[in-house]
Amino acid sequence: MPSYQRIARRIVRVCARVREDEAVFIVGRQDNLHFCELIALECGKVGASPIVSVESDRYIYRLLSEIPIEFLKKTAKHMLALIKSCDVIITVGMERKDPYTLRDLPEERLTAYRIGRKPWMDVVYDGQRRWVGTDFPTEEQAAAYGLDFRALHDVYWRAMAVDYEALRLRASKVAQTLRKAGKVHVTSAKGRKMWSSIFKGG
Repeated sequence: MPSYQRIARRIVRVCARVREDEAVFIVGRQDNLHFCELIALECGKVGASPIVSVESDRYIYRLLSEIPIEFLKKTAKHMLALIKSCDVIITVGMERKDPYTLRDLPEERLTAYRIGRKPWMDVVYDGQRRWVGTDFPTEEQAAAYGLDFRALHDVYWRAMAVDYEALRLRASKVAQTLRKAGKVHVTSAKGRKMWSSIFKGG
């Protein structure tokens, strides 16, 4: 079982570099609210002010199927103002709990929803604030991808528990080596050629 609290601390202190007095918006799903709350608690421990917002797949489905299309296209001004006021955005759940939740909805409704949310996304990615996107794997996702849930769960959370400082140092060494390289060849542990390319260092 992963240590969600330790991973939440790493997301806040290492990945997002949350600092005292910063405003942090944490966006998640209903099924991972407990993890969002751990992230929020870690924000509070460094003196930041977090807000948590979660939605269920069922709510999103009803929203997109019952709200008139002309209203789906509208952008909520208060949400836009909230995002603009934040120093850090942390997204927990890059997709729905069940990736197939919205598959039977008309494309025009999905497009209208994207139009309404686009001004939010433009602010999130405008470079004026830090953004960290992460996920929370589910059995429904594993089934959609044709994967064993336990394997997906273990691979994902092991990756999240990596020592990022040690990884940064290793990546720095690789980068230094690549700067001197003219060609790059990647092989498997058995010597099978996986990838190669002419590499322009510098």
